[in-house]
Amino acid sequence: MRVRSTVFRKRTTRRGKYLGTVLMLACSLALGACASHHKGAGSSNHAKPAAVKGSSPGTPGSVATSSLPATANVASCQTSQLKIAMGPTGAVAGLFGGDVMFTNQGAATCLLNGWPTVVGVTGGGQTTAATPVHITRFGPVSPDMQAVTLSPGATAGFVFSADANGCSQSYATLRISPPGSTQYQQISAWLPYLKSYIPGCSPMNISPAVPQSALPNPAPPA
Repeated sequence: MRVRSTVFRKRTTRRGKYLGTVLMLACSLALGACASHHKGAGSSNHAKPAAVKGSSPGTPGSVATSSLPATANVASCQTSQLKIAMGPTGAVAGLFGGDVMFTNQGAATCLLNGWPTVVGVTGGGQTTAATPVHITRFGPVSPDMQAVTLSPGATAGFVFSADANGCSQSYATLRISPPGSTQYQQISAWLPYLKSYIPGCSPMNISPAVPQSALPNPAPPA
């Protein structure tokens, strides 16, 4: 009886070790599969999106040259291709003002974008730069900032104003550069309609370049 009991115990022990080994193996395989699945899911969630390449106009995420402004390839107007001249002028409440005109005398379309550079020069040579503003007492009619495309022969301009109240000094000439140009033309600051020079006691105010249709007409051209 003791021998059989010992044998039975040995067999039971071996069977238990065998089953334990099998169970451990199964668990290891199961854990490996779970880890593999979890790793794959993590890689999928953190994958970087593919770069979007250019496509046809109107496709979200695309950039097409046809959607860019038509003025993108138009060069800025150069001083040498423009005729710069005084336009209609007038006076109101002690302010002198009016238009200065840019006419494209070149063979190519050009662009006026932003404010010109205007410097008033007195008879004694003193210079004063004008102050850029969006709108003056004289206009423009539409003060919205916009690039002006100037075809050959076309005219645009800007509006200026100057305070004449109690002023005994005046500008003899104006040095004017179109937007984006460093070269200037010098024109007379004489206002024929008012029979006076532009007052020079304080800086002039000037608007950005605007289409001719946005320029005021404070008085008939002299």
